[in-house]
Amino acid sequence: KDRITPALQANGWWGRQAVHDPVTGKTIVSQLGSPHRLEVIFRTNMQMAYSVGQWQQIIAQSEQAPYLMYDAVDDYRTRPQHRAWDNIILRFDNPWWRTHYPPNGWLCRCGVIQLSDADLDVMGLKVSDTPKINYYNWQNPRTGKNQKIPEGIDPGFNYNPGMLRYD
Repeated sequence: KDRITPALQANGWWGRQAVHDPVTGKTIVSQLGSPHRLEVIFRTNMQMAYSVGQWQQIIAQSEQAPYLMYDAVDDYRTRPQHRAWDNIILRFDNPWWRTHYPPNGWLCRCGVIQLSDADLDVMGLKVSDTPKINYYNWQNPRTGKNQKIPEGIDPGFNYNPGMLRYD
């Protein structure tokens, strides 16, 4: 951590710099690197790697525990849509998990809890109806390409990284 900023500075990846914009062909001044940006990149990469490993465990235990419960943190920083998904219980192979498996955005702190039939009985829980997925149109500002993204999910997070790797 102590060496990353000097290494980025030495390689021209830190501070305000004139850079070539490949889309417009113009030179723009851009902020390359900041402590906050490094923290966001680090946390996002860690969350994605964790979700891949967790998905492997979910698949390995899916016969004994075939259900996943969406688990939002439920504090003042929780996004309203993620709070609405809290405690949704669906089978691990429900298509909803293809686009809604956490993390679902930058600095998303949501997760899933794997459950068995016995867990559902003991906790008095039951499988949820699959939530309706509403989409919004998003245009990538760099490429101009349009995409339909599920509401409540940041662009670029609308896939299950563990499922993608497993497939």
